[in-house]
Amino acid sequence: MSRARCDQMLKELSNWGRWGKDDQLGALNLITPAKRQQAIALAKSGTQMSLGHDTLTPPFELKMFIEPANSAPMPFVHDRVEIDFHGGCFQALDVSTGTFLWKANLGAQIVNGPMTYAVDGKQYVVTISGQSIVAFGLRD
Repeated sequence: MSRARCDQMLKELSNWGRWGKDDQLGALNLITPAKRQQAIALAKSGTQMSLGHDTLTPPFELKMFIEPANSAPMPFVHDRVEIDFHGGCFQALDVSTGTFLWKANLGAQIVNGPMTYAVDGKQYVVTISGQSIVAFGLRD
């Protein structure tokens, strides 16, 4: 594909500004009530479940930093509010029931969403915590 064709497609297929300058939903605007009804009609059976869970009270922490720590006489001082909705833990829920299965405190901020893969029929889930890659073997 030529560069010109690629640029043309990016312009023609872009949704930027499609729903107005103040829109915050973007492509979610395409999921209309009619589309939801159409999707519901395709379901043969199912279970409704909440994905909510108890949060920490309060789920935030105010931290103050001095950087660099040895910078005399004028260190750079700043503070930051961290929100921790999962209690600092990596958690697993049963996909069919929403039942809590296990959690692990990884000791550092989880910096990406989990990914899953399988080796020889065994499923694993992996994430990045701090500067470490952490993998868990899932139960059969």
